[in-house]
Amino acid sequence: MVLKISRLLLRSKQGRHARLCAKCFATQVAVAPEKSLPHFRTSESDPTNHTIDHEAKFYTVPEHVQKSLFEVYKVPKKFQTMNEMFAEMSIMVRQPYLEVKSYIESYDYSLPALRIMLYGQMGCGKAITQAHLLHYAAVNNWIIVPKEWAAHWVKRPKDHATNASDETLIDSPIDAAVWLQQFRVLNATRLKELNLTTTQTYNWSEREATQKGEPLTNIVDHGVERMKHAC
Repeated sequence: MVLKISRLLLRSKQGRHARLCAKCFATQVAVAPEKSLPHFRTSESDPTNHTIDHEAKFYTVPEHVQKSLFEVYKVPKKFQTMNEMFAEMSIMVRQPYLEVKSYIESYDYSLPALRIMLYGQMGCGKAITQAHLLHYAAVNNWIIVPKEWAAHWVKRPKDHATNASDETLIDSPIDAAVWLQQFRVLNATRLKELNLTTTQTYNWSEREATQKGEPLTNIVDHGVERMKHAC
C-alpha cells in the first residue's frame, strides 16, 4: 500500500514538472506580435498599388527614390523642411492622384496623347500630387521629361547667346546643359534598356559629330560636356 502511494506521488510530481517545463518552453519560443502601423499610415510604398483603400493614408517614399527622382524634381521648400525634420519623406494618397492614375491606366494609347492638367488654389497640394505621379512613372519605367518653370529660363537665364541658325532666337546654353543632365539622371536605366540609336549623323562642328547608329545617349552626353551645343 505504501509503495502504491509513493508511486502515485512520484507520477503526480513528474506530471506537474512536465507541465511547468512545457509552459516555460512555450514562453521562450513565443514570437512577439508584429507592431501594427498607425491608422493614418500604409506599408504599401509602390504607387502602382495604391487604391481607394489607401486614400487619406501616408506612405513612405523609399530612400533610393528620394536620392534619384527627388534630387532632380524639387518638392516645395516647406515640404522639404518637414521631410528633414521627420527624417523621412511621406506622401498622402489623395483623391486627385487616384483619379489621374485611373485615367492613365484606362486610356487607349492608340489615340492622341493624353493631356492632364492639375489645377487648384495655391497650397492645395498640386505639387505633392505631381510628385506622387512622378513616383508612379518612375517605378513603371516611363521616360520622364523634366520641365523647369518657363519664367526661370526667360526672366533669370544663367547665360544667353544668339542662336547659330536663327539670329532672332536666344539660347541659354547653361540651362540647356542642366536640363540634359537632369534628363540623363532621371532616365539612365530606361534609356539603357531601350538602347535607342540615332537615325542620322549630327555634325556639331568641323571636328565633332555624332554618327548614324550611335546610342542616343551620346547626344545627351555631348550636350552636357559641350554646353555650346546643348541647345
